[in-house]
Formats: sequence, structure tokens, C-alpha cells
Amino acid sequence: MYLSKWQLDKRKFRNPYQIHRQLWLAFPDMNKAARPFLYRIDWHQHGHLLPLLMQSTIKPLPLFDKGCELLASKEFFPQFQPDQHLRFLLCANPVKRFKKEDRKYNPRKPLFEEAEQIGWLERQLQDGASLEHIRADGEHILYFRTKKEEHTQKQDAGKIVTVNFFGTLTVNNGIKFNELLENGIGPAKSFGCGLLSLARI
Repeated sequence: MYLSKWQLDKRKFRNPYQIHRQLWLAFPDMNKAARPFLYRIDWHQHGHLLPLLMQSTIKPLPLFDKGCELLASKEFFPQFQPDQHLRFLLCANPVKRFKKEDRKYNPRKPLFEEAEQIGWLERQLQDGASLEHIRADGEHILYFRTKKEEHTQKQDAGKIVTVNFFGTLTVNNGIKFNELLENGIGPAKSFGCGLLSLARI
């Protein structure tokens, strides 16, 4: 896998939905059915240039005059062992899924209570790791618009609620945890959620 640092000019992306579409251009030969990358944006930085971190299965190509500048990229080979302790950072979209008969217009409901958010993350990680210490750092709302159909100009408006999680965890199953790292955590990956950043303690 590869970790890449980008610089995003938020003036060129009034609609967060456009960011994911633009980053796809860094992988011109990939099938759209595959998801070759995860990313996270630090929306709390001041100024119009924001840091963007990307994790991808293949090396991304630079984008020119697209509002995203590739600063650096390096290959890494994660290996995890049972009982390994790690620090982590995650921007995620913790939600509750409605039952099919209760979905109406939106099948997911954001979780706002910290205990519910932490419980959601525990369930997401349970196959590969267990949480030791954790802090959920407030909510950030992303508003976006998507086209209903490619050949029309009609758009749907929506929003997602993101939460930053910080803390430490213990690896229980190295193979399962590596799968979680590669696949990302939770929904809304197209909007910069799901990338799990790790560091040794």
C-alpha cells in the first residue's frame, strides 16, 4: 500500500462530493467498481490550503491544475501481531441503520451521543482489535450535492456527520485488523471517512 500527502485548495471544491471524483483522476487505469484509496481532510486547518492524507493500494499519479497537489508518496507494508498496542486516529461517520420498513428516505441516522459513537466504533473493530482508551472529538457536518442522473443537471442535497476518534487499541487478530485497515471503517468513504491512521506506542 501507499501513503500520500496532498494539499487541497478548498476554494475549488465548494461541494465535498467533487473531491472524491477529482481524486479518482489519480488512478486513471482503475476500474470504478474497485475502491483503490481512502482519504482524510483536516477541515479545521486555517486558510484555503488544507492537508489531505491518502492511503491507496497503488501509487497515485500527480494531478495538475485540479485543486489537489501531490506532495509526497511512500510505500508501506503493515504487519500486525496479536497483543500489539497502537495509537490511532480516525475520522468516521458513525450511524445507526434503520430497519428496512422504517427507512423512508434515509436508511441511516447519525449518532450524536458519545457513548453511542464509541459503541459503534467498538463494533466496527471487534473482528480485529479492542479499544483501550478513546476520545470522540465533537461533530463536523459536511453538506454536499449529487447529481440524480449523469445526463441531467438536477441535484440532490444531503449532509453527513463526521466524528474524529483518538486513542489506543490492542490488536487481537493481525489478519482481520489488516483487512480493516485496507477496507476502511464505516460508511461515507467517498467523503473522507474511514481512513485509520496508526502509530506505535
